[in-house]
Amino acid sequence: MPQSYLEISPRLAGQIRLVVTDVDGTIATTYDSLNAVAVAAVRYLEDQSITVGLASGRTLSNLESLARDLGISEPIVAENGGVATFDGVIRHPSRKGQILES
Repeated sequence: MPQSYLEISPRLAGQIRLVVTDVDGTIATTYDSLNAVAVAAVRYLEDQSITVGLASGRTLSNLESLARDLGISEPIVAENGGVATFDGVIRHPSRKGQILES
């Protein structure tokens, strides 16, 4: 397995469809500051047609703002899994395990 996104071969990139990353301490160095290396990695993956999503305990609005800064749209899993966006739809897990769309 590659140790760096720079080691992803075209063959391997063709097999990867989605990468989801945490935010704090990974792509963000502080609450509002993005890590330049991580930003480059996200752009590289997107250039390889690999979708990049975010997952965090942060609020959906905060993650949507970071996603815009990164040039990605979704999927986003926010609020410790309490809300997610995919295909332009905001989804909220219900108490019964069903998905409620808003």
